[in-house]
Amino acid sequence: MNDELRERGDEIKQVNAFLESILPSVSGAVIVVDSDLKILVWNPGAEDLWGLREGELRGKNVLGLDIGLPTERLKQPLRACPIGQKGRITQIIDAINRRGRAIACHVSITPLVNRTNAIIGAILVKDDQAAVGERTRIGERSPPSNGNSKSSTDGRSNGGALA
Repeated sequence: MNDELRERGDEIKQVNAFLESILPSVSGAVIVVDSDLKILVWNPGAEDLWGLREGELRGKNVLGLDIGLPTERLKQPLRACPIGQKGRITQIIDAINRRGRAIACHVSITPLVNRTNAIIGAILVKDDQAAVGERTRIGERSPPSNGNSKSSTDGRSNGGALA
């Protein structure tokens, strides 16, 4: 029993070292939550975007954060993801970053699975798309150019989630 626990502990250390080497190189904000939506990982991109450190947030419910992102918009997709209702959910959400700048966050939520493919949480990846007013939102019409007006597909049906 003790040997098995020691082996598991060594495996966890190896996985943590591996993740710690990968996550800092990801340019976007990466947040990993467990099935209770408690924060497991908060990468340096999330620290830079929202101004809070992983040590302050680990174990806290992601929906209870006051970070400039309307987390209530993530409630339904996050709850659907860990119970397997959706494979990947993508939204564009207006937010305010730690510098007080209005931004559009492209948020992708993907199930976190273990080795047996059981869903054990969710991975959120957030990219600061552009300052609000400097981008065209999904479903909004682009300004006419040369007399032609184009619009993109409206991804906001179903509460803003793209399946």
